[in-house]
Formats: sequence, C-alpha cells, structure tokens
Amino acid sequence: MLVLRPAVTSAAEPVRDGSSFERAIMVPGDYKHSVRWEWDYLHRHFLDRVPTEQALTQHNGRTYDRFVFGGGKVLYFDIT
Repeated sequence: MLVLRPAVTSAAEPVRDGSSFERAIMVPGDYKHSVRWEWDYLHRHFLDRVPTEQALTQHNGRTYDRFVFGGGKVLYFDIT
C-alpha cells in the first residue's frame, strides 16, 4: 500500500550577514572571547574599513554588538 505524506518543509535559517538583528552574525564561544573574534572577523571581511561607532545593545532579550561604518553600513553581532 502506498502512503502519501505531505512534504515536510522547515523554515530556512536566516542568512547571517549582520545586516539586522534577525540576521546578526552569531559569535561562537563566551563573552570573554567575543571581542577578539569580532575584530578578527572585521579584519578578514572589511580589510581597511574601521567602524566609526560601536555599541552594546539589547533586542528581544538578546545582546548585540552594533558596529557602524562610514557611509551608513551597520553590522550586528549576536553575543548572547
């Protein structure tokens, strides 16, 4: 007997490009090491660009580092 089942679909994980709280880059490890990890990430992906602002912020019960670059580019890291 052939049993037909509906296709199982799952919500795709959001792209973690850092462009918003929902798409924040997940920082691995603990807070003690997160600062070094973030700066290593910035040096690897943004080469000579240095953020003009950095702020620790909260959103929906999670903690984020928010970096702002010249030209208005914003990058979020989830450090919860």
